[in-house]
Amino acid sequence: MWWYANSGNGEVLYNDRLAIRERIQDLEPFVHVFDNWMRAAAKPLPTTSGKTNPAITLAQAQAVKNQLVQGLYLQKTNLGFTDNTASVNAAIDSVVSQLNASQSQFQEQNANGIALLNNDLATQTGYHNSNKGVADDHAASINGLVSAGGAGGGHFVTGFQGLPTPTNPAVPTFQGVSSPGVSAGGPSDSMASMRDMHQGNINAQTTVEGVASYDITSGW
Repeated sequence: MWWYANSGNGEVLYNDRLAIRERIQDLEPFVHVFDNWMRAAAKPLPTTSGKTNPAITLAQAQAVKNQLVQGLYLQKTNLGFTDNTASVNAAIDSVVSQLNASQSQFQEQNANGIALLNNDLATQTGYHNSNKGVADDHAASINGLVSAGGAGGGHFVTGFQGLPTPTNPAVPTFQGVSSPGVSAGGPSDSMASMRDMHQGNINAQTTVEGVASYDITSGW
């Protein structure tokens, strides 16, 4: 048996069939295989040459069991990641909708402002043209008096109109866009406390048998 703790999968090689490794993704049914291997490694048999291999140490057994816990943790949390695609798409749609509404409001305000300015310019032009006509009449009257040598008395300058106060159109503004509020994705720690508890209990064992006997499949 092999289990790759950070990849969420492992391999098994059987001794009663063709020697090809078979991929596995569910670790839990094979935990007892590793437990029995640790028990056997704690009391190794002599080799054919008569030499006995060193027994597995407590630290080695704890390291193996801790990696198995990490493998279960990743398996239980779907390899540690949550899919937040729907949340991201909803947030993007919300922002786009707000931007479209803001653009429509801006265009409406802008059109209203342009209409007011055009109306003011037309009114101002009318007043200027009227006053120009009055000025031309006065000039003609004064020129007539000058030509007549001042006969007929003085000339009173009247008839000019004061210019109206221009309208100040509202300055177009964009609506504020609210925060997208995307749900966070990435590593999920919903099972982290269980993982940490199991690893703490493994590290507290004082014998290889204690490590092998400790049940890491419970509580998830």
